Amino acid sequence: MQEFVDELQTVRDNISQVVREVMADFRQPSLPTADTTFIGLEPEHIGYFNPDAPDDGTGISMETDITIFTDVFIFTSRLRHRAAIHGEALIRLVWDRCLLGSALVWHLQILTAAERLALHTASIEVVATRLEKDFCPDHASAFARLTKARYTLWDAFQNKDMMIFVIIVVRNAKACGMNDHAQLISAFEAFDGPIQMVLGFARPTVDTTLEQFTMTIKNCGKNTLAQGKEYQARTGSG
Repeated sequence: MQEFVDELQTVRDNISQVVREVMADFRQPSLPTADTTFIGLEPEHIGYFNPDAPDDGTGISMETDITIFTDVFIFTSRLRHRAAIHGEALIRLVWDRCLLGSALVWHLQILTAAERLALHTASIEVVATRLEKDFCPDHASAFARLTKARYTLWDAFQNKDMMIFVIIVVRNAKACGMNDHAQLISAFEAFDGPIQMVLGFARPTVDTTLEQFTMTIKNCGKNTLAQGKEYQARTGSG
């Protein structure tokens, strides 16, 4: 009888041990495997900022397989967007590794140690604002480029990219401190009168977005090119 009791107690002890192990596993989640571990954000996921890199005027370098921003406003817009998606903590860990050229020199040699530390504990909005302050294009040069910008029917005949033209105008207008509506007005007024007629509306309103404006241009591009060819045939230009 005693032998039976001892065996029963052994079974109970074994069951209790199994229950304790199962409950311990339930309370403490297992570690993720190497295939599912998040390794963190890398600079190439954001893009690099190099004000000295060559570009076609759009503020983005197209000559490499990686994204390089030459325009500080485009880069800071990217930082804000990524911070909204991934959280500011991750962006704070990586944003300085996105700097190249004179931007890297600025971070390593121009900023003081105290300023570098402050930026790495600050919000991404503070980081973006400081970058915009120190790397904003020269106002006078941007204004000169803005006032000279003009897209004609001859440009359309030459197949000059209208979208890139708009991006360049908006970029210069932004460097001049213009708000979103004023940027679109500057872009619209940079087109010759006949092209403005093809665009289908007189002037962008305060509710017009850049996306709506560029979509209108994209949709009317073929008509504008056709008018450019008519202009060339009529005037004998080229």
